[in-house]
Amino acid sequence: MSLEIRRLSVQYERRRQPPVKAVVDVDLDVGAGQVVGLVGESGCGKSTLARAAIGLVPRAGGEVSFRGQDVPPLGNGVRSPHLQRIQMVFQDPYASLNPRRRVGHQIADGLRGRPGGDGARTQRVAELLEQVGLNRSIARRYPFEFSGGQRQRIAIARALATDPEVIIADEAVSALDASTQAQVANLLVRLARERDAGLLFISHDLGIVRHISDTVAVMYLGRIVEQGATESVWEQPAHPYTRALIAAVPRHDGSRLLPEALEGEVPDPSRPPSGCRFHPRCPDRIDRCSAESPVLVALRPSQRAACWVTAPPPEQPPC
Repeated sequence: MSLEIRRLSVQYERRRQPPVKAVVDVDLDVGAGQVVGLVGESGCGKSTLARAAIGLVPRAGGEVSFRGQDVPPLGNGVRSPHLQRIQMVFQDPYASLNPRRRVGHQIADGLRGRPGGDGARTQRVAELLEQVGLNRSIARRYPFEFSGGQRQRIAIARALATDPEVIIADEAVSALDASTQAQVANLLVRLARERDAGLLFISHDLGIVRHISDTVAVMYLGRIVEQGATESVWEQPAHPYTRALIAAVPRHDGSRLLPEALEGEVPDPSRPPSGCRFHPRCPDRIDRCSAESPVLVALRPSQRAACWVTAPPPEQPPC
């Protein structure tokens, strides 16, 4: 695996208040050429997981490794060329680019230390712009001259400058209009496939994730509650939360059925419910759900879920 996450936990300390446990004991893998979707409501910890995976926030526990080497938190120094092969595309295209620097200069940052002079770097910047569907002539312009979709393409070109082996797209299309969302999502997938790079695509939109992902992980209040091959999870969702997310996706099948909204709000992560964190909102809960936290168990070779009702662990034989 290119990127391996094992029992990752992240928490934010607060003065005179309980810490916010944003991510709890998460395992996740992103292999070469693999598109992994990570979905869940806002506030479930998806972006925190992404930032911890790349080292932007410290870990409270667990391990993150890239090609077998630990990924430490970012410091003040320049990152090693090895770790520069993990790149991130952020959610807000209006905030991720420096408004005072020309587009070409920002893309060229990823080419520092590479062989060749200024002419070679200028040529490479032009090639990267064309790969994301933009004209090479825009390299001398500033970010404020572009739309949100164009800015996100520029951000993708900047991420590609280091020839990444893993790209983390953190809600990279959520700030764009619907038609542009599809274009940028398809662009990310195409570029990842062409480079045999892993793509961790984070979104709250399960419809988009189903369209582009090989596997999907469903996250709720800091934990992975279901994981597996995308079509398996979509066609046979095992966790009630996954079923609720699928029911909320608009359908275009002529049935005139409205999306079903999941009742309630994501609880305060500093005071999570006991047992299964989803049980206060779950229509299928039983007494055990409020007392014990379920673990991910295999339902079939391509799917795992953590639910006492639909995915109970196998009974242990008596001693």
